[in-house]
Amino acid sequence: MLKLIIMSLCIVGAIKVRGDELLVTQSGDYASKDKMVSISVAGSAKDHIKLHIVFKSHIQVPSAGGDVEVTSSTQVDDLPVKPDRWAFCISKENDVWFYDGEGAFTKVHNMPDRIQTLKSCSEPNLGDQAPEMMKKWIKNP
Repeated sequence: MLKLIIMSLCIVGAIKVRGDELLVTQSGDYASKDKMVSISVAGSAKDHIKLHIVFKSHIQVPSAGGDVEVTSSTQVDDLPVKPDRWAFCISKENDVWFYDGEGAFTKVHNMPDRIQTLKSCSEPNLGDQAPEMMKKWIKNP
């Protein structure tokens, strides 16, 4: 019951939730449902934001006696955006998608040994792979 109330509240404002996907369109601090991905978005100016993404994962380390939590992060300090048209979406445990409001997509993927960043300027069809929730929001915000 509480989960349903929280999901209903999220859909009203700058946050939309569908299943495990989280779509955000305003500055603030956010986390995935399982708390394995957290994002901090700050507006440095009307047309620029600061973005900090933290991924947590568990890896098996037999010498440590089981799972070890590993944290990796990436930060962008001056990301140009179109005001009121940008969004990011946590779509999977290891994926964060960003849309700048002008047609460019960025996918940030957490890998065991690094964070991989793909951008639509070098991957022209990247937007086709974006989460459906994000593509629907872009068409009808």
